[in-house]
Amino acid sequence: MIERRLAYHSQEGVIAADALADRPRRHYILSIHAIICGAVTICALIVRPATAVLALIAYLAGAGIFHILCRFTLKGSARRRLSLLRSVKPLLQQPISGAYAAIPPVVLLLLFKSIDPVPLAALIGLVSAVAALLLTMADYGVVRFMSASGYRAGRIIDHYARSLLIFLVLTVAASLALSDRLIVIVLCGVVSTMLVLLTARIFVYRVHSKRTADALLSVCFAVACLAGLAIPILLPVVVLAVLWHLHRRSVSATWLMT
Repeated sequence: MIERRLAYHSQEGVIAADALADRPRRHYILSIHAIICGAVTICALIVRPATAVLALIAYLAGAGIFHILCRFTLKGSARRRLSLLRSVKPLLQQPISGAYAAIPPVVLLLLFKSIDPVPLAALIGLVSAVAALLLTMADYGVVRFMSASGYRAGRIIDHYARSLLIFLVLTVAASLALSDRLIVIVLCGVVSTMLVLLTARIFVYRVHSKRTADALLSVCFAVACLAGLAIPILLPVVVLAVLWHLHRRSVSATWLMT
C-alpha cells in the first residue's frame, strides 16, 4: 500500500515534488511503519505478551521483503515487470554498493579461512572480480550530462570510484584479519584492474555514443589481453598508452552540448 501510494503521488498526485524527494519519502514510510509497529505491539501484548518482540520482528521482516519486491515492479495501472539489471543498476551506482559487493568475498573468507592460501586467493580473486565488475557500470546519460555541465573527467571518475574504494577497504581489512597477505595482493590487483576499466569507460562515454563506446572498450580490452599474453612486461605500457589517448580525446568533451 505504501509503495503504490508513493507511486501514485510521484506521477499523478498533488505532492509529486515531495514524493520524488528521498527525505520526504523516507519520513512518510517510517511514519506509517512506526504507527503499525505500535499497533502490532499493543495487539501482541493484549493477546500474548511473550510474542510481542517476535511479532514486531516478523512485521519488520515482512515489510522489508515487500519493499524490496516492489522495487522490481512498476506501480500504477501498467504494473509491468522491470528487468533485473535495470532495477539493480541504479543501486550499483551508489557508493554504498561497495559495501554490499564486499559481502561475498568476506563470507568466503569466513567459511574457508582454514584452507590453503593459494586456492583461497584464486577463489576470492574470481568472486571479487565479478563483484567489482558490477561496480564499474557507469550510467552513460549521467556521464554525458556531467560532461556537458562542466565536470572534468577526474571529477566524474571520483564520483563513480567511491564504491570501488569502499569495496577495497572492507575486503582488505577482512583479509588482514582472517587470512594471508596473498589475498590482499590479489584484491588490490582486482580493484586496480576494475578502476582502469572504469576510467576507460568514462573517457569513451564522454566522447562517443554508447554503442560506439562499448565497441571501443571491447577493442581496447582485446588489445590489452593480446599484449599481456604476448609480452606481459609491456602490458602496463599498453594500458597507460590507451588511457592517455582516451584522456586526450575526452578533454575537449567538457561543456560540449552534443
